[in-house]
Amino acid sequence: MLARATTATPWGIEARPVQVEVDVHNGMPQVQIVGLPDTSVRESRERVRSAIKNCGFDMPPRVIVINLAPADLKKEGNHLDLGIALALLAALEHVPQEALDGRLVAGELGLDGTVRPVRGGLAIADLATECGFREVLLPRSTAPEAAALDTVPVVGVDNLPQLVDHLLGENPVIPEPVPAFPHWVDADGDGCNTRYEVLIAEADDPPTIGSGCSPRSNGFVGDVQTTRRRPTTLLSTNQRFCDSVTSRPWPTGMRFCSSRSLRPMSIIARLTSSA
Repeated sequence: MLARATTATPWGIEARPVQVEVDVHNGMPQVQIVGLPDTSVRESRERVRSAIKNCGFDMPPRVIVINLAPADLKKEGNHLDLGIALALLAALEHVPQEALDGRLVAGELGLDGTVRPVRGGLAIADLATECGFREVLLPRSTAPEAAALDTVPVVGVDNLPQLVDHLLGENPVIPEPVPAFPHWVDADGDGCNTRYEVLIAEADDPPTIGSGCSPRSNGFVGDVQTTRRRPTTLLSTNQRFCDSVTSRPWPTGMRFCSSRSLRPMSIIARLTSSA
C-alpha cells in the first residue's frame, strides 16, 4: 500500500517541504530510503522502525521503500523522522491517509517513541503558512517557537502514540497558544525613557551587541534582553521582515551575542532616548 506525509527539511534560515512516500509490499524484508538523504536521514529507518514496534504498533516483515521528494533536494537533519513514521503507519493502515492530508509534521523520534525537539520551528510554521497547511505537528518543546508566528494552528506532542490518537480524533491535543513576549520598553528596568531602533547594516566592524553598557549611557543593551524582545521591537515594520530577522540566529543555535555572527546582514540594536 502507498501512503504519503509532508514534512520539512532545513534550508539555510528557511525550511523546504519534503513529500514522504512509503510503499509497503511483499518480498524479502528490508527498508530502503531514496531521494538524496544524508547520513542522519538514512539512520532514521532504524529509529522509526524501533519506535513503531516499541509503541505497540504491528509491523509485519515487508519490503518498505521510502521516497523523499523532490529527489534533487538534499534532505538533512533530524526533522524527517516523524513524517516517515506517520507515512509508514498509514501504509500499514494504522492511520488513515485523510488524517495526514493538509498537515505538516516534523520531529525526531527516540527508540521508545518519544518525540524530540528540532530546530527552526518558526521557519516550519512560515512554510506551512505559505503552502496553506491546516495544521503543524511538532515536538512539544519546539511548538511555542512555531506558535509565535500566529498564522497556523501548531500542535505540540510528546510521543508517537499521543500523535496517532490526535490524528484519529480519539484524544485531540489542544493547539499551542501564542506565547507572550516581554516588551522592549521594559528592557532598562523602568520602561519609560528608552526605545529600540533595529538597524540592518553591512559594516566591516560593527559594534558588538551585549557589551553590558547601561541604557542610560546610550550604550548597548545585553544580548539576552535584546533577544527576548525582538518580536515586540520589530512590530513597527512589516510582518515578513520581522519573521525573517527573528529566525536568523536559530538555524545554527547561535546566541544573539555579536553582530559579527550575522554577517552580511548584521542586526545592531541601539538605544536612544525618546523625547
